[in-house]
Amino acid sequence: MNARQMLKWAVLLLIPILLVSTGSAFAARKTFNIGVVSDGPLARFQEIAALYQSEIISMASSEFDVKFPADKQLDGGWTLAGVNQAIDRLLADPQVDIVITLGEVGTNEVCKRRNLPKPVIAPFVVDAEIQKLPIKGNASGVKNLSYINTYRNFNRAIKRFQEVVPFKRLAALSDQFAIEAIPNLQRPVGPIARKAQIRIEVVRVTDSAEEALQRVPPGVDAVLTTALPRFTPAEFRKLTDGLIERRLPSMTVTDYEEVQDGVLATTVPASAKQQLARNVAINTYEVLRGEPAGNLSTVFNEGETLTLNMATARAIGIYPGWRVLTEAELLNEEPGDRDQKITLFEAVREALVANLDLAVAGKNVTAGEQSVKERRSGLLPQIGISSQARIIDADRARNSLGTNPERLWTGSATASQLIYSEKTWAGYEIEKHLQNARVEELATVKLDIMQLAATAYLNVLRVKSIERI
Repeated sequence: MNARQMLKWAVLLLIPILLVSTGSAFAARKTFNIGVVSDGPLARFQEIAALYQSEIISMASSEFDVKFPADKQLDGGWTLAGVNQAIDRLLADPQVDIVITLGEVGTNEVCKRRNLPKPVIAPFVVDAEIQKLPIKGNASGVKNLSYINTYRNFNRAIKRFQEVVPFKRLAALSDQFAIEAIPNLQRPVGPIARKAQIRIEVVRVTDSAEEALQRVPPGVDAVLTTALPRFTPAEFRKLTDGLIERRLPSMTVTDYEEVQDGVLATTVPASAKQQLARNVAINTYEVLRGEPAGNLSTVFNEGETLTLNMATARAIGIYPGWRVLTEAELLNEEPGDRDQKITLFEAVREALVANLDLAVAGKNVTAGEQSVKERRSGLLPQIGISSQARIIDADRARNSLGTNPERLWTGSATASQLIYSEKTWAGYEIEKHLQNARVEELATVKLDIMQLAATAYLNVLRVKSIERI
């Protein structure tokens, strides 16, 4: 038998062994059942559940047989009691190995518990600090509890929104059930509004676009949407259409896909939803492998990407600045969206706003005004008031024979007016002349900038004219 025949027989003998080994490996996989609790019937539950199931199975299928039984997928019916009953039912079910909460309220409720009989993955924490959730290092520190803090910086989001379009009065659309079940979610509204120097009005909504639009107060400049889990896709589209009809700029801090549905802006990246599902899958896999849930990281960093729906921008008649447009991802972009038209007057005005030399000259004038006031103060009437109190012991008072009383309180008031001082008057007059010089310098710098900006603008027009010829 030659070498080639020997190799052939060896391969034929190895194939059955490999098949048996592979079959044994798959047969040895332990089965785990995962139960899911949502806050209520979700219009997109199948879509959301499929995403999480896909990520978990993809992560764990090589070692474990993970199942999501249909009768273990429960919802709380949009009531606090219903959510807790659903959680209790799955925690008590011996056929459920892990519980996942797909909702802000369910996540908050389960995170308040300290005696969990089985691992729970809670991925929808809005802000762990505000919700006063347990934290030990970067983990929950609670046995069988793994939550994910999906905290988003609302201060930063509103600042970016104001860069897109300025506003002073903002309506924040929030789910009524979440606000009532987690009252602390409203606590940061005041500080955020003060920092942004705006007025924020929280508008509670349920599942109706018409109702939500009616509740938006008149006089609002912009709208912010938070998680609205009860809205169907069609109803959410009605909401965005209504906001566009009222020419209200909008921003979502929850879902990138809402910009595709008509919201003007978001800072949520397109990958955020899948990234969160992947984090849940990683934590679930670690629990399956025996890692204590309370030791798993709660940190979630999705990053920030400004996205603008230019179709919405055109419909409501706003045009963000050039810097915003160059930084942002633009949806429904048309060829002219990045080519901002600017008049000569606007070019000069922008140059005056952005020029640092002019800003420095302006600060010098402001500082000079104070210098003039300081010089003038020496010519004004001077008033002085003083008071002194003293207490000594009784023995010393007696020994002083009346010259030092035991308790003494004295006060005095003085007033003076400078009649004439050549030095003081000269200093005041000199400072006034210096201030006039600063004002003239500011005007000179301003005129120079205007000339340079206008010249540059006209040169661009001249070059474009030559280019067309």
